[in-house]
Amino acid sequence: HPPIYPTAVARRGELGKEEWMIYELVVRRFLATLSPEAIWEVKRVEIDANGEIFRATGKKLLSPGWRAIYTYIHTEEAYIPDLTAGQVLSIEKKELLEKETKPPGRYTTGNLIKIMERLGLGTKSTRHEIIKKLYSRKYVYGNPLRPTQTAFAVIEALKSNAETITLPDMTSKLEKDMDAIAEGRLSDREVVEESVRFLDEILGNIDVKELSKSLREGVKKDKVVGRCPKCGKELVIRKAKDKKRFIGCSGYPDCNFTLPLPQNGTLYITAKECEKHGIKKIKIRTKKGYWDLGCPYCNYIEWKARQ
Repeated sequence: HPPIYPTAVARRGELGKEEWMIYELVVRRFLATLSPEAIWEVKRVEIDANGEIFRATGKKLLSPGWRAIYTYIHTEEAYIPDLTAGQVLSIEKKELLEKETKPPGRYTTGNLIKIMERLGLGTKSTRHEIIKKLYSRKYVYGNPLRPTQTAFAVIEALKSNAETITLPDMTSKLEKDMDAIAEGRLSDREVVEESVRFLDEILGNIDVKELSKSLREGVKKDKVVGRCPKCGKELVIRKAKDKKRFIGCSGYPDCNFTLPLPQNGTLYITAKECEKHGIKKIKIRTKKGYWDLGCPYCNYIEWKARQ
């Protein structure tokens, strides 16, 4: 689909606050695409201190280019003085810090689209839809994206039965073949026949029973929020006969412990646990966005106290 672009000049007094903010965003983005590149001066320095190599990177903005118009992105400059190779420096201060390496950050939807583009997965018009399906099928939640237990179960089950499906190569090749059809380098019949042979081989190796079992276990894990304070068995998200959802003990009917849940929105069980009750905290996604429900047991106790 074509990009959004301004078609007329608007005046601030003619629009509401939010309307003006959206209009300004579109206009600035449009003008930025027509502006010159930003020019940075980047310095990378290696300093040898008695055999220990220290590295530093500095950058200075020489010409803002499009950044002068699209002011929503801020990057700090880092100053490093001019140095020459072999220059001797005096050490003014030494400081030993105890730190731990941090894991790489989780993917955002923007990062994921860039990686899909690099791997040849999907097209410009389908990548957003693919990510939407990940959310709607409850394989991921939040942004940055967090995988659910169902997602882990799907990947592990497919790796055991048809690992080829879990790799980007198959989809990437199919996208390239479709481009080749459009350019006349391949016939659609050739591509279809090869795809059918390939899928027949994969489907022949899949153990349907094992795959179904793994998926059921993954879905079940996604519904577990903790341990029952009465009997110690698992607390799981359930639905009553009237379709209302609640948290109930898996030991039912021997244990009838339950906790109420909001009936609107999509529930997501987070990895964070309540320090007091050991129950996982819950987030809810509605049309207005995400909001933290927190510990459902704490909420229930607070609600009872207000009655």
